[in-house]
This record gives sequence, C-alpha cells and structure tokens, in this order.
Amino acid sequence: GDLRNAIIRAYREMNRVVFEARGVARAREMTPHEFEQQLQRAGLPAEPVHDLTHLFEEARYGAKEMGPAEEQRAVASLTAIIAACAEGRSTANRDAPLVSDAEPEPAVTVGGSGDR
Repeated sequence: GDLRNAIIRAYREMNRVVFEARGVARAREMTPHEFEQQLQRAGLPAEPVHDLTHLFEEARYGAKEMGPAEEQRAVASLTAIIAACAEGRSTANRDAPLVSDAEPEPAVTVGGSGDR
C-alpha cells in the first residue's frame, strides 16, 4: 500500500525533534527546501535532512506511490537526525535545558507605574 502518511509523520517528527533539541523551528511561510537549508546551517547532517525533505515533498506534493523502501529511508533519515540532535546536546552543553523545558522570560516593564 501507499505509505505516504508514514513519511509525512516522519517529517513532522523531525520538525518536533529539531525544535525541542536545537530550538530550530520552521516558519509557516518557509518551504521545505528553505527549512532543509536552515537545518543544515544549524549543523544537522546534510544527507539525512535532504533525503527526508525530498521524501516529504514527494509524499506531500507528488503523485508517485510511496512504498516500503521510501518508508525505510524516511525512518533511517529521521533516526540519524535524532541521533545528531542527541549528540549535539551531549557535546555542546549537556547541562543546558531543552528549549521546551526552559522557563519563559519574565515580562519587563520600562517606565510605567509597575502595576498593570
């Protein structure tokens, strides 16, 4: 059968993982190709990012049926990206919190009475 949805889910999972591990988010107006370039600039492995992005574009916008081989490539790419995010976290600053764990910055009022 067509495994289009599995590939799209793998791509969405990549988006979630890179945001949580590296704080890199895809802007709504950003194309998949532009996001791929952003991820590569952020130090993620070029080949898995490119492969998963290409598979996503084919699954989302193409007419070609996606089979087990494409699903396996998507999973392998996602696995490599997750590993790179984990490596980057452990070697960069293992005590730094993930973006999603960080407390929001308190609001600062300049001027004004201090009461809102």
